[in-house]
Amino acid sequence: MAQSIYVASVEGHTAKSVVALGVLEALKLRHKKIGVFRAVVPIRETRDRVLELLLANLPNKLAYESAIGVGYQELHDSQDKALETISKRY
Repeated sequence: MAQSIYVASVEGHTAKSVVALGVLEALKLRHKKIGVFRAVVPIRETRDRVLELLLANLPNKLAYESAIGVGYQELHDSQDKALETISKRY
């Protein structure tokens, strides 16, 4: 049985957030503990609205900082370092 579900798209503005929220709601019917991780957020220093929405709908508590990888600027500065950071935080 799958332990992870990933919602991804090669393009922006494709309603991934809506899909993620729907998947989260469906998972809540069967599971008491669910994790959310957003590998890349627009700006690490500014709270991401989509991630906050997902975290607010979890059946369990998860700290915001533990649910993010890197910001767009970090990814732009060094893809290798960003991927390493994302892997460590995930």
